[in-house]
Amino acid sequence: MASEDRIPVLSFKDEPTRAGARSASDRVGAFANDHHLAAALQQRVTSVVGDVVDTLAGAVPQPPAQMWIEADIELGNLQLVITHEVDCAASVEELKPFLAVIGERCDGFAVNRQTATVVEVWACFKLV
Repeated sequence: MASEDRIPVLSFKDEPTRAGARSASDRVGAFANDHHLAAALQQRVTSVVGDVVDTLAGAVPQPPAQMWIEADIELGNLQLVITHEVDCAASVEELKPFLAVIGERCDGFAVNRQTATVVEVWACFKLV
């Protein structure tokens, strides 16, 4: 496959803390900038990343597990997936209204449970 045919992908772990939210926002912002996304889109994406990580950080088990943050750009979209273990199944349900407000800034958004205590937040942003 030619390099111009490869899908740009970013995948990393970060801490479920306010500092981790800033770090994740910075890393995803740099990824978006490296791929020449519009400044307004970069700002929307980084604010969503930071807010999702910050929201999930309030529902972490002790000791806190790291979050997986992944982003890719394909088919005219930047897609973001943040996966994290919360302290109990009830926490997932309690977080959904807060996450839904964040999701209003996205072109597509979903909150799913992978297991009873692992939550996955998916966000999609159209590039045009």
